Amino acid sequence: MRKTSFIRAPIGALVLVFATAPGGRAVGEGGSIQGAGQPESAPCPVLESADWTAWVTTQPGSSGPSLHLSGQVVLPTPGFTVQGRLAALDRRQPPSQRIVLDFGPPDGVVAQVLSTEDVQLTFPALANAYRAVIVICGDTTLGEITDIATVQ
Repeated sequence: MRKTSFIRAPIGALVLVFATAPGGRAVGEGGSIQGAGQPESAPCPVLESADWTAWVTTQPGSSGPSLHLSGQVVLPTPGFTVQGRLAALDRRQPPSQRIVLDFGPPDGVVAQVLSTEDVQLTFPALANAYRAVIVICGDTTLGEITDIATVQ
C-alpha cells in the first residue's frame, strides 16, 4: 500500500510530494516501484465494453481479404480518438489475431460525463479464417471473439 504525505503551502509555492512504497522506500529512489527497465503500457481509459463482433471479407476483385472489428466502449469523457493495430498472430490453424486499441485523450475542455462510443475498424486480413480475434487495450483484454464469419 502506498502512503502519500502532503504539506500545506501558500498558493504559488513549490510543493514536492513523495509517495512511499511498501517498506518505506520513496518513489524515485533507485528506480520505479514497478521495477527498472520494465516498459509500462499506456493505461486503458475504457470503463466497459460490449457487443464485439469480427468478420472477414473476401470479395473478388478487391486488394485482398480484410478483417473487420466492431464493438462499443464506455469512456470517461467524450472526444477520445481510437486507433487499432494488428498485434501477434499465433501459429495455430486457423490462427488467433490480437488487435490492440490505442485511445488518445480529448483535446481541450470536455464534459465530465460517461460516453458510449462505437468502434469500427478494418485491417488487412493476414489469414482467410480466424479461430479468434482478441481485443486488447493497455493490459486489459476487452473481448475475445470466437464466432467469426467469412463474407464473400
